[in-house]
Amino acid sequence: MFSCLDDYVKRMSAVETSCSNEQPEEHRVGVPSVNECALEDSRSQLMTLLEEKRKRGVWASSAETVLSCSGYSIGLGNFLRFPYLAVSQGGGAFLIPYTVSLFLVGIPLFFMELAIAQFSGLGPLCVFNLVPVFTGIGWCMLAVSFIECIYYNVMMAWIIYYFCMSFQWNLPWSHCNNTWNTPNCFIYEQLRHVPSSWFNSTTNGTFLMNGTIYRSAAEEFWLFNVLKISEGIEQMGGINWKMASYVTAIMPCLFLTIILIRGVTLPGAWMGIKFFLVPAWSKLASLQIWSQAALQIFFSLGPSWGGLIAVASYNKYDHPIMRDSIVLPLIFSLSSIYGGFAIFSVIGNLMYLSGVDSVQTFVRQGHGLAFVTYPEALNHLPGSAVWSVLFFAMLFTQGLDTQFIAVDSFVGDLVDLFPSTIGKHKELFLIVFCLVETLLGIPFVTQT
Repeated sequence: MFSCLDDYVKRMSAVETSCSNEQPEEHRVGVPSVNECALEDSRSQLMTLLEEKRKRGVWASSAETVLSCSGYSIGLGNFLRFPYLAVSQGGGAFLIPYTVSLFLVGIPLFFMELAIAQFSGLGPLCVFNLVPVFTGIGWCMLAVSFIECIYYNVMMAWIIYYFCMSFQWNLPWSHCNNTWNTPNCFIYEQLRHVPSSWFNSTTNGTFLMNGTIYRSAAEEFWLFNVLKISEGIEQMGGINWKMASYVTAIMPCLFLTIILIRGVTLPGAWMGIKFFLVPAWSKLASLQIWSQAALQIFFSLGPSWGGLIAVASYNKYDHPIMRDSIVLPLIFSLSSIYGGFAIFSVIGNLMYLSGVDSVQTFVRQGHGLAFVTYPEALNHLPGSAVWSVLFFAMLFTQGLDTQFIAVDSFVGDLVDLFPSTIGKHKELFLIVFCLVETLLGIPFVTQT
């Protein structure tokens, strides 16, 4: 069944046969021993096998390997999930368990996956089939890649929609005069004229005033224009077809730097950065901060998802993975902190403009940070449409890189497993796979 192992088994069997046919050592003069024969032939056969596996392609240079790993690992989790966790789990104190998890969990797993993939030249499924007891790990990674492609399609659709809606000077989430807005919509400038004793704020970003729940214009755009949530799961509603009609790609790192430079020059930027960095040491006694830090490692680096193995399987046999396994995780983790500065410098300006001194009012769990809080914050900058375009272009490119590797991980696995069928029609299978993933993502853009 496992075609990716056929060559290996046949060649190793040939080595054993050739060595067993040798005469006893005492009857030979100047002829290598059986053990020497086995060692030399095993090395030769293995190198031949690895060379054959390289026929599916190798990276042309070390730079391509680094960029591919970076594109996969530096994704939406680095710039959206990490800043939220840092603030909710004690600010700067969160960096301590995160750093411990990086060295105890992240870097060892990163090295292991790169090493086995580079040595074998195989994807996640086939490489774990080399040890039968680990076969389930490969299948789990295959399933993870499949599911990842589905939900990333949906997130990418949201990002592209925001990206395209940003090409107008009067952004639709900057006011409450849209058809989807409710009478309870408000803009944050109004808070500067409301006594703080009149309302209580909660961490979900809504305000309770005289028993009425108020939502910001950005939150109503997210809930009632993008998601169009229905009253219940039993009412699926119509499909939001505009989610699938946009595509673009722009360099994320450059735009993140531009946003960071602009953010730190804004009044009140330090208010947001302070909440991001100032530690709450009491949080370290909680098990939650340690578990969340360890979990974030998997979002920041991407081990156990199959993508790293897929990338490293195209490495040259002598590529310096020890260097990559130490340097790259450190860079990826620092990029999360770098992104946090860009995010919270702009949120600090929003705190300054609205007169609210708690970042918890604006920072939301899940997708709220990207699709509610940050659009609201960018709305207050001069030329807000330009900054909104840059931000969502950056998010789209980050998500697209991760999506590329996830698709290649799944398709590459099946090509290795069935080289005589899927391998001969890889392009056609790739088209079918992407079509299936798109169809499976459609229920997630309904109004349920």
